Amino acid sequence: MKLEGSLTEREGQSIRYTEPVGSHPLLADLIVQQALAAGANAGTTLAILGHGTPRNPHSAENVYLQSDRVREQHRFAEVLTVFIDQEPHLSEIFTRARQASIVLVPLFAADGWHVTETIPEDLRLEAGEVTRSGKTLRYTPAVGTDPRIVEVILELAQLQE
Repeated sequence: MKLEGSLTEREGQSIRYTEPVGSHPLLADLIVQQALAAGANAGTTLAILGHGTPRNPHSAENVYLQSDRVREQHRFAEVLTVFIDQEPHLSEIFTRARQASIVLVPLFAADGWHVTETIPEDLRLEAGEVTRSGKTLRYTPAVGTDPRIVEVILELAQLQE
């Protein structure tokens, strides 16, 4: 992209290169709100889902960062981190979760192909829910669908008034 640091002026336009959206502290609150809207409570296992990839050791960092931030709030019985393409894998969620109630929150920018098709198919979700091994999992929309994500982007771009 031939950027010249965090701010590049080109053809009368300002281009800002920011920290990743996924590292912003507000995302932990957005994750919590998604979980609560899905019925999570103090007796729930909250699982935060990231894409991940074994090809890049840094791909999971922000997912773990947000999981730690949510865990520090002490709102849920446990907070797990799972991934589509790396360990710990989403397929292990029912064996890893200690609680009978699980809420799975995808830390994705949008309700795209993975969030709306591959993950629900892999979990065999029906109406956003599935019961397996005596545990009920509820699935939320992607964190990036929360309207407050705009606040995160504006703050990162230092345009918030």
